[in-house]
Amino acid sequence: MHREIRSGLDEAYRRVLEKSCFIQGTELSLFEQEFAAYCGTKYCVGTASGLDAVCLALRALGIGPGDEAFNRVYPAFSYNSINAPHSHNLFLQLVCDAGITALAVFLILIFVYFRMMCAALHREKDWTSRMYQTAFTGGVCGFLVQAMTDYSFYNYRVLFIFWAYLALGALSARRSGLPEGRLLA
Repeated sequence: MHREIRSGLDEAYRRVLEKSCFIQGTELSLFEQEFAAYCGTKYCVGTASGLDAVCLALRALGIGPGDEAFNRVYPAFSYNSINAPHSHNLFLQLVCDAGITALAVFLILIFVYFRMMCAALHREKDWTSRMYQTAFTGGVCGFLVQAMTDYSFYNYRVLFIFWAYLALGALSARRSGLPEGRLLA
């Protein structure tokens, strides 16, 4: 397809590579002028991708986020498609919502929980209790790993499960200290 213009393309690639000017620069300006002349218009704007070009064209026509045409063509860019605006990190969101003190309290709580669980696992002899402690600790660890890439507390069900796992893990850690047959109290 490009056989007729291959030598011109190779020359243009060579010039760009020699100058190491991949963004903006004289080559882009020359291309914009030549393409504008080819299209019979005064102006041409080079963009990074075809999507950028379409979005720029829609903006130039006055169609933007919130306009029905934009929302139908590009629903991912429309503001009303956002279900729960948040940062994609639990720890960053805690700082944003409640401050650095809340993050510190949360981290101290997690540290105390893991210290308590490690001590309980070390002293526990009953296999069933060890299994429960490991399961609850694994659930909390899974949540914290997911929390590095998503703010999970916006979903109240996940928030409840997280605190329930912390509470059940703490109870299972204290289980071995209770006399046999006695309820957790």
